[in-house]
Amino acid sequence: MTTKRFCIKLLIVLSVIIFNHSPVLGKPVHILILPFGVNSDKDLSFLKEGVGTMLSTRLAQEGKVLPLGKAAVEKAVQGVPGPFDETKAYELGAQADAAYVVFGTLTVFGESVSTDARFLDVRNRKPVVIFSQFGKSQGDVLYHINLFAAEVNEKAFGRKTIVYRKSETPEPQAEAETGRRKHPDTLIRADQKGLPSKMGLSQSGVWRSRRYKTHLNGVAIGDVDGDGKKETVFISHDHVYIHRYVDGQFVKIKEIAGSATDNYISLDVADINQNGWAEIFVTNHLNADRILSSFVLEWDGKAFKRITSGDRWYYRVLREEGKEPVLVGQKRGIDYAFSSSVHKMKWQGGAYVPMDRIKLPKNTTVYGFTFGDAMNNGKDHLLAFAADSKLRLLDTEGREIWKSKDRYGGSDIYVEYPMDVSASIGDQKEMDRYYLPQRIFVADVDQDGKKEVVTIKNQDVAGRLIRRFRFFESGLIEGLIWDQIGLMQIWTTREFSGPVMDFDIADMDNDGQAELVLAVSMDSSPMLGDEKSYIIMMEITAPKEPSGG
Repeated sequence: MTTKRFCIKLLIVLSVIIFNHSPVLGKPVHILILPFGVNSDKDLSFLKEGVGTMLSTRLAQEGKVLPLGKAAVEKAVQGVPGPFDETKAYELGAQADAAYVVFGTLTVFGESVSTDARFLDVRNRKPVVIFSQFGKSQGDVLYHINLFAAEVNEKAFGRKTIVYRKSETPEPQAEAETGRRKHPDTLIRADQKGLPSKMGLSQSGVWRSRRYKTHLNGVAIGDVDGDGKKETVFISHDHVYIHRYVDGQFVKIKEIAGSATDNYISLDVADINQNGWAEIFVTNHLNADRILSSFVLEWDGKAFKRITSGDRWYYRVLREEGKEPVLVGQKRGIDYAFSSSVHKMKWQGGAYVPMDRIKLPKNTTVYGFTFGDAMNNGKDHLLAFAADSKLRLLDTEGREIWKSKDRYGGSDIYVEYPMDVSASIGDQKEMDRYYLPQRIFVADVDQDGKKEVVTIKNQDVAGRLIRRFRFFESGLIEGLIWDQIGLMQIWTTREFSGPVMDFDIADMDNDGQAELVLAVSMDSSPMLGDEKSYIIMMEITAPKEPSGG
């Protein structure tokens, strides 16, 4: 090993040690993060909660540093109108039995923003960090909060974090046009710079929809109106969108709005009740009440109607080439986000009812597994995500055959559940988060006669070292194939600026050939209200063999 490589590895190891260890001993210290004041001529009240959430995830350290949860903060400031000054912050911190307290102000004028914040030692009544930064755009708030949190972590807890300013790379644009506005549904050809994949997967074309000013949580393809043509269905947290790709255009068939309390976390499309067209399965997890209120939509010849509603099930459809799709379901647990059992389900008596229980490794959820001939030996095997997001290949008895070195999946969609008693503050329980794993397919995507394991690989800026925090800066789809030793990567799509939230392998454009269909979230922050997402279709053709001669 060269001296340079040794130094790099040593630096990585030391960084992880610094990140995961601080001089704080004994019970975790509590931080009270007061709602930030916002000075603006626009309604930016959503920033108060957003900044608090961002700081909470960046300052938390398992077993050592515990920011108080939303309920505890609301209780602490009840009846105390803001804005807060230093004197009032010390008082509220002491009353909440917090070791430290944070307060601050965001001042927005035009596109510019000023962030001012203080981190106070309650017991010694002295400021540890006094922070002030000016930015040229409202998006600079993210950088400011990262910078403030890094300074607090270093000065208060001995944790050094490097903070990078986001590069101001413009969004990818369609071809420039002169004198007229181009239609937002844009066909991007594969011979354009940067579009071909890395490992020989030939992409004859990449199509991208217009940008949607929302966070898309799921996408699935199927014939949902029984006309023989497949539609593209996708969801935000409270909307269902149904579109059809026609001659390069994305035609809206229907948009179905939910309520403000809805929280759609997953989507599937399949004809489970065997009536000739596909149902739309929407898992709806109401975070405020921590209950499931899922529903199923179906076309009745005139409109999309709910054939079930208020379902207490997490839904997922498993698909395997050459076989009928299988609906699986799982209940919410009493003390945990998921019950211990996953069941195959079928349509019976006007409802989807549980049938056989599926034998799965402990703590595997309805979202984290699939079956398929991953070893290309004619036998089905189980593929499942481990708790650390690594991919596992198991035999039918649950014995592990192989486990990946890399982490796969990566989603910012989560469900909450109460932490253990030790994490309680008074009569308020702190909440933990379970981030949903993403789909795994077993399919011959590159058309070489052998099936690949296909899944998402998103890049988390924190390396998934913080349990309660996820922020993904990029993502791609990866194909792996069994080589008698393990699953090895044989192709990837290009890397996208922003995470791949969900994907499907289906004939989106109704040309008789399956495509990769992705829901991609651009670099943006839901807390700043600037979410942007789009649908991508990748036409896939087999790599050409070199000609002889």
